[in-house]
Amino acid sequence: MTVRPLLPLLIVLLASCAHNAPRDATPVAEACVRVTPAEIAALFDRWNKALSDEDMEAVLNRYAEGSVLLPTLKNGPLIKREDKEAYFNTFFAHRPVGTINWRSIDIDCRTAVDTGLYSFEYRAENRTVRARYTYSYRFDGRDWFISSHHSSARPEQ
Repeated sequence: MTVRPLLPLLIVLLASCAHNAPRDATPVAEACVRVTPAEIAALFDRWNKALSDEDMEAVLNRYAEGSVLLPTLKNGPLIKREDKEAYFNTFFAHRPVGTINWRSIDIDCRTAVDTGLYSFEYRAENRTVRARYTYSYRFDGRDWFISSHHSSARPEQ
């Protein structure tokens, strides 16, 4: 008996097995990102530095495409980049510098939430505004970006 006549049958059999093999329709999950609370806290520091430097591009570049901003001094939501830019142009007039007064950071696989209380020194008016905040961050495969940002004045003011 020769092997040659069985070769076409073997090819058909292997192709049939491969074709009928179960396929996982679920997309492959992206790997989780290892990040510390200090690294997430530093994301606010980077945003705050850009804000205090009045560096519009750096501020806006911290926000993910389609992110939501619910700002302290204006009704929102602000989703479009140009709407955020108009808001920050107004906010820059106060010459703000933020300080975290209390925070809680929750980290998941590729997202993180930084929630707490902060104060903004408005250097232009020599006054301080206290507010509550929530920054939700999302890792896009290369960096962390703000996916949503809510800030509201504290009522006890």
